[in-house]
Amino acid sequence: MEASRQYTRYMENMRAKVASEQLPEAALSEPKNRVEKQPDWYKLRYEFFALGLRNSSIAPAVNELLENGRQGISHILQNTLKNPHQDIESTSALLLACFDGLALQKLLDPNFNLESAYHVLEQMLRSLEKNR
Repeated sequence: MEASRQYTRYMENMRAKVASEQLPEAALSEPKNRVEKQPDWYKLRYEFFALGLRNSSIAPAVNELLENGRQGISHILQNTLKNPHQDIESTSALLLACFDGLALQKLLDPNFNLESAYHVLEQMLRSLEKNR
């Protein structure tokens, strides 16, 4: 849980320091870089997910971890998008799923092109703003 809180603080600090037009790229670079520089962080995260699925006493803590992640992403989106759309919570959940899923693919397949996947994800985020 502390790692989740640290991540949220890091993202809030980034939001305060980075120009709004560069925030999507900067915010996406953190989870992408973490996969390459701290793969054990993601591995531990997946272990925690698996334990939560198998053990109902751990499930609430896993849910809290996911909720903290969604809230952190929501804060970034609310402060980045010029015209925030109504369903920021769902967008945050989708982004969190992308981060976790892309990390898993990279960890299991070292040849997976993480850079390209994040580039497409950034384009998708930017298109949200253009379509509003």
